[in-house]
Amino acid sequence: MARRERLGEFLVRRGVISREQLQAALDQQVRTGMLLGETLVDMGFVARESLLQELAAFYGVPFVSLRLNPPDPAAARLVPARLAHRYRLIPTARSGDRLTVAMANPADIAAEDEVRALTRLEVEPVLADADEISEAVGRIFDLMHNAELAVRYRAAAARERPPEPEVTVATEDGPIVALVQSLLMQAVRVGASDLHLEPQETELRVRYRVDGVLHEAMCQPLSLHPAVVARVKVLGGMDIGERRLPQDGRFSLTVDGKAYDFRVSTLPSIHGEKVVLRILDKSGGVRRLNELGFTPGDQRRVERLLAQPYGLFLVVGPTGSGKSTTLSACLSHLDASALNIVTVEDPVEYRLPGVCQMQVNVRAGLTFAVALRHILRQDPDVIMVGEIRDRETAELAVQASLTGHLVLSTLHTNDAPGTVARLLDMGIEPILLASALSGVLAQRLVRLLCPHCRQPYFLPRELRVAEGWTVEKGKPLYRPPTSEERPCPHCRMGYAGRTVISELMVVDDAIRSLILQRADTEAVREAAVIGGMRPMREEGLRRVLAGETSLEEVLRVTRSTVQEAWPAHSADHALILGG
Repeated sequence: MARRERLGEFLVRRGVISREQLQAALDQQVRTGMLLGETLVDMGFVARESLLQELAAFYGVPFVSLRLNPPDPAAARLVPARLAHRYRLIPTARSGDRLTVAMANPADIAAEDEVRALTRLEVEPVLADADEISEAVGRIFDLMHNAELAVRYRAAAARERPPEPEVTVATEDGPIVALVQSLLMQAVRVGASDLHLEPQETELRVRYRVDGVLHEAMCQPLSLHPAVVARVKVLGGMDIGERRLPQDGRFSLTVDGKAYDFRVSTLPSIHGEKVVLRILDKSGGVRRLNELGFTPGDQRRVERLLAQPYGLFLVVGPTGSGKSTTLSACLSHLDASALNIVTVEDPVEYRLPGVCQMQVNVRAGLTFAVALRHILRQDPDVIMVGEIRDRETAELAVQASLTGHLVLSTLHTNDAPGTVARLLDMGIEPILLASALSGVLAQRLVRLLCPHCRQPYFLPRELRVAEGWTVEKGKPLYRPPTSEERPCPHCRMGYAGRTVISELMVVDDAIRSLILQRADTEAVREAAVIGGMRPMREEGLRRVLAGETSLEEVLRVTRSTVQEAWPAHSADHALILGG
């Protein structure tokens, strides 16, 4: 009672509740036996979220939402399920010899000591909602439990019957079905964009891509691999007997009341078939242009390009750079009630009201090129082609833009000026390309530094003067914390969320002249910069100077560009650039 009374006095002093409310809650607590905090919430004296923040201040530890920051499964598995359930705790992250542990009661010294003794790591407690802890424990340890059941099932089956060809692996085995279901649900809940199932020499490795970076989730015996792959193939409508050739498939799954699409790709390897599943949120809303992170100047220029009645506008970059999101934002900017907007995609990732969207079906013969030919007979104003993959599609897109249509599409090139050479190499005639191409937007996604744990540092002189790039004297830049520094419960390894860095090349008369001459990419780049294009490298540095991201992160997504800008002059320089 003494601790509960001290907590009550603490809440009264901070103005969260009145003394009368505290006394009423204490009286109610005597009758119900509930904790004081739960009683205050139950009586409506304080909101649950506000109480959790106050409890964190009372205990002197950070508060973390496990729904917004799911625990790292590898860290969570450092304690057994029985201990996690008993003390209502779960490790969320490991950094060096420190283990961040989310606890419903951070003052439970016995629980902290037991975790420390078991893991031999220094425990850094944080406060989390008890219900969220229980949900995370069940989710993560259910995954492990299903994996263990699957291992035992496969071992028992192998002992009870003679070996059979892999093609006859039962795909409806309960433990295997449960394991695959757990893997898919866990991937969604940690916010992964991709799930990788990778057979190694002796084990099956499972990894999730979160914010563009792969994280290992678990490793299991290689004996599970054939059954897991067979189950995924069944879900994706693929041929489980074909293991020599790559295959593609897709399926849908509802997780926590939200619908998700999974695109499946298999690839034969020396240890078995590698499987990658791309995860798409079907219920996610379409983002607006002003929500993507473009500079105000670039956003205005994109809007002007979209206002043109015809022309070819391309969004370029590698896989996973947010091209589809940008194109969907562009389409949502247009007035679908006054325009006939038709798209052909693979697959349809965002549902757009008022827009006619179709999905390619290669098996049925509906490719991008075939679809585009038929779309042109539908009196379209705006056409969006999910990706230009071949010469035929490129030629049709160019022809459509020359005949009075605004055509939007994507292409895999490294930067905006390099798109010209790519299209010319695909066989597009210079005179047609110069007339059709209106603009190219190249982009990458960079992780944002966590504002709670980012660390300041100062550049060596060599970097301050390189390429004319200067930093105000005494102005720090920021980086994520090292493994020796305190881990943060608000982020994943010093980063939280992503934003876009881009370069926008608007095709003017100078660039058209260079296209007609088949000029090299460097000449096109120089003309684009003169015309107002801000190179992606400079945009990344602007965000570094603003403290939004780190130099290492900009280097990771624009490696060749940054290295060209700053040849390493010193050991300190090389260390910062990761060279």
